[in-house]
Amino acid sequence: VSFVSRLGKSVVAQVRLFNRPDMVIGPHGANLANIIWCKRGTPVLEYVPAQTGNMCYYQTAAKVDLQYRIILTDNPMDKTPTVPVEEVVRHVRDVYDRWKAAGSG
Repeated sequence: VSFVSRLGKSVVAQVRLFNRPDMVIGPHGANLANIIWCKRGTPVLEYVPAQTGNMCYYQTAAKVDLQYRIILTDNPMDKTPTVPVEEVVRHVRDVYDRWKAAGSG
């Protein structure tokens, strides 16, 4: 698990950053636009305030053949998101189990 920020990174560095991970987890926002650089099939877990209704990263993930997952949060867009850890863990375990069952592990 790595926690990264794209701030201050060149476009080339951002492409490399998003082309490497086995899974991307992040809040709804412009940073997720970089999922277009992920390898085909990469799982993406986005947490989104339920009231936004903006599914743009689902559509992006579908266009570039990524495995999109979503957690809806109760937080307003202008507040720091609170994400239920157990829900994140459930998604990560499911991704790992599927990866292992496919013979990748």
